[in-house]
Amino acid sequence: QPVSRAAVDVFWTAADQAGRALSAGGTCDLATVIQADPSSFPCEIDGTDPVTGRDGEARVAVNGLRRVPEGGAAVWAWTGRDGDTLGPGTEPFMFEVAEGADRGFATETLVTTAFNARKARIGSTVLYAMQLRDSVGDVSTGVNGTDPARWSLSVQKPGQTDPEVQTLVSDGTGAAAFSISLAARPSGTSGDLAVTYTLAALDNAPPAVDAGGQGAAAGTVTFSDGPSSIASGSATVTIETRDYVHVLDSFSSNNATVTVLDQYGSPVPGTMVKLESSLSGVTPGGDFAVDSRGSHRFVYRYSGAGRVTETLTAKYGETSATVTGATKTVYWAADAGPHDDGAARAVLAGDVHRRHIVVDDGDGPALLVYDGNDRFNLRGSPTTLAVFEAALATALGRPSPGVTLRWSNYLAGSDGRVTEYTLT
Repeated sequence: QPVSRAAVDVFWTAADQAGRALSAGGTCDLATVIQADPSSFPCEIDGTDPVTGRDGEARVAVNGLRRVPEGGAAVWAWTGRDGDTLGPGTEPFMFEVAEGADRGFATETLVTTAFNARKARIGSTVLYAMQLRDSVGDVSTGVNGTDPARWSLSVQKPGQTDPEVQTLVSDGTGAAAFSISLAARPSGTSGDLAVTYTLAALDNAPPAVDAGGQGAAAGTVTFSDGPSSIASGSATVTIETRDYVHVLDSFSSNNATVTVLDQYGSPVPGTMVKLESSLSGVTPGGDFAVDSRGSHRFVYRYSGAGRVTETLTAKYGETSATVTGATKTVYWAADAGPHDDGAARAVLAGDVHRRHIVVDDGDGPALLVYDGNDRFNLRGSPTTLAVFEAALATALGRPSPGVTLRWSNYLAGSDGRVTEYTLT
């Protein structure tokens, strides 16, 4: 018969850690398991555990398991009296959740394009890619988690009274694509021509967001047939460099590539470039002629203790580098301290492939290096390394991460130490 008002304790771990979750005596390994329910303590029955209803059932949203980690997950559930802890004689029920069992519910449509010039030539085509995503990463279905998403694309071209309208449908991976083009100059027109587009959700589609392209839910592409130019307002200037540098022994080096392209995204032979630093005594160098790709690579050194923020400024010109172009921020980060019980700090940069996080620890940029031996929390709930990294990667992909980090028990270079991180 159904038992009502029975307290249920739920905990979980990644499948590859399941063998370590319980000891030979049946007790929990608190360094391995992750508390799933909103109760006060893992592997213990207390007054905050979820309880069964009159039908004997309790629904538990597994905290931290918004995405099943690689290889799957193992989840345990058990019941007992208030104050009981998991131990000998207790037989928790364990079930497995397969990797890929969660498809996710789309909350946004990421719109991207490789087009990064100021203008497109008349007769060319600009391609856009769309991808359904949730707060963790890419998903394959729309808002309801089951069906494809559909949008209406409206494109208005010069000389046309009515816009061109088509329906876009996401494929099996949650992706879709569209293109903007202007085959020829309409008669009676001159100068630059603007082609605009608008995306509207038809069915099961979340809002569109920009990923650094020309637009998201709406955008404009300027088409032209004017001569190539790198005059101010026409050139596209970029600085490609690392977001941060780890300062070791008060000395480090960096390299940065300055690229200058005309309004159509093509290099102009003979363009001169130079690079300037905001740090005293740091001189990246210039003037140099760009190569066939419109680029020149600068290598420079920094001597100091770190915890400083640098602004690089690129200049360019046809015969001498006098026109100010792009700027770029570089964080020269020293090793972070233990930060026990410290306040949340803004995340500045990082690299999930290297497992690096750069934060502003109050004295300047500081570097933390995490590993699989550490413990992770996301927005206050315990989670796995995989889910933590997915959320971190999403934040680092934005122009400004917009997240904060708390950490404790950190020691640079100590792989055996267990550090706890909380990303919010």
